Amino acid sequence: MNNSVPDNSTNTLLAACWERAVVGLRSATVKVRETCGERFLATRMDSLVGELESVFDKVQGVSQSRSGDELAQTSTTTGPATIHSAVSDARQALRTLGDVCKKSMPDAPSEIERVEIEFDILERAILITDFSCKSLNGSGVCVLTSGTPRTNHQSEVVDHVHSLDASAFVPHVQLLIEGGAEFIQLRDKRLTDRELIKAGRILTEQTRNTKTRWIMNDRADLALVTGADGVHLGQDDIPVSSARQILGATGLIGVSTHNVEQANQAVLDGANYIGVGPVFPSETKSFESFPGLQLVEQVASAITLPAFAIGGISLQNISQVVEAGMHRVAVSSAVCSSNDLSAATQAIARALKNR
Repeated sequence: MNNSVPDNSTNTLLAACWERAVVGLRSATVKVRETCGERFLATRMDSLVGELESVFDKVQGVSQSRSGDELAQTSTTTGPATIHSAVSDARQALRTLGDVCKKSMPDAPSEIERVEIEFDILERAILITDFSCKSLNGSGVCVLTSGTPRTNHQSEVVDHVHSLDASAFVPHVQLLIEGGAEFIQLRDKRLTDRELIKAGRILTEQTRNTKTRWIMNDRADLALVTGADGVHLGQDDIPVSSARQILGATGLIGVSTHNVEQANQAVLDGANYIGVGPVFPSETKSFESFPGLQLVEQVASAITLPAFAIGGISLQNISQVVEAGMHRVAVSSAVCSSNDLSAATQAIARALKNR
């Protein structure tokens, strides 16, 4: 940091810009807590304020007219009305501060730039969280299905390679929609790409003008080709940023998470929702370990980005998920092995609401 002392006029300008930036960040933090109830992002914003304050603690000759406590009070009493205006004000204040620093403090801009870069990441996460919480407000039920529906309680995991049966798949999808599924996720690693495209286009046609959205598992490229509402990514799939390049700003991107660190990172990466689990042993997918209800509780207490508990969830144990604080679930056999898909979906949705 440059140890030269700014002259009085520069001192006054820097102090004013610093105060505006601190108030802007604090106001945005308040809105994040008020609007989203988001502990993780709010804590990161608090840390960012601390970083900004530490930069100016190193600057000789720059005195602030108000203390940090006074600025905090200002941010809670005169802050912007919406979360969008709050983060916009904070962004503009940081940019102004950076511009002034470039002219008067040769060594400071690099440190201010680091704060700006971190804020850009947090701003994106805040706005996507706000958007996702407002737009993903359906039944809370995501049904994972293969391209070949099970019949007569047949296990979904079979050894032989099978082909898409449109005559069975169409009514299967229609019953899930009728039951009020918020999402239908197409997950079938045995279908060829061409068959996945056929199944995807059926889903696009059947969900059009309904409240149900459909998600392609793993493959952002096929999600784009088929007109899916989004894609769900595993930890070993392409990153969220790459999927966003393919699907654009309006595509929904979900990420499977198996610990708190992965959940936090998905928020920062700009995911629209996360899967959390596995919670219980599952009939349709094997896992080496089960983070269980403890992970559900940890995520539910800190993150407000829409989160779907997944893994072995049924009517027999869904109350434990709700008691742990999560009100969205992703299910497969609990619905797809039922003789009445619509009724089974509705039953899961009712169990989520009875809280």
